[in-house]
Amino acid sequence: MGGVSGRDFIAAVTAGLDIHCRLGLASTIGIVESGYVYTPLLGIFGGAAAAGRIMKLTSEEMLNAFGIVYAQCAGNYQAITDSAWTKRFQPGFASRAAVEAVQLAKKGIIGAKNIFEGKFSLYHVYLHDRYDPEVARKGLGREETQIGRAHV
Repeated sequence: MGGVSGRDFIAAVTAGLDIHCRLGLASTIGIVESGYVYTPLLGIFGGAAAAGRIMKLTSEEMLNAFGIVYAQCAGNYQAITDSAWTKRFQPGFASRAAVEAVQLAKKGIIGAKNIFEGKFSLYHVYLHDRYDPEVARKGLGREETQIGRAHV
């Protein structure tokens, strides 16, 4: 894209990490039990948050970007079990999908809206309703999230 300051880049990466970490911390099912690798399954939303911040998406455009990436969630654990090389591709697939989703949302493409808690949402379909939504929401946009000793 070009023309992005270091400050804006760091803010975008931080926003992406915050979203990814919040989604992971809210999950109460283990990744092996869920059958999904969290880097591509949840990181796709972090990628969209980071790219969306860089591209200065509106709130509505960001929601559409999340809906668009939700249509592309993946990252199965079978790749790890089989020692498949595709495990190494999964984060790249998620990153590519995140950037494409942000570009589509910026052009007005509409994505699903109830992606985290709807009838066929991420936590229902992929993580068997095993999550604590308050963990993901607490202080969102207002304060640091403490993860062990690290702060996001």
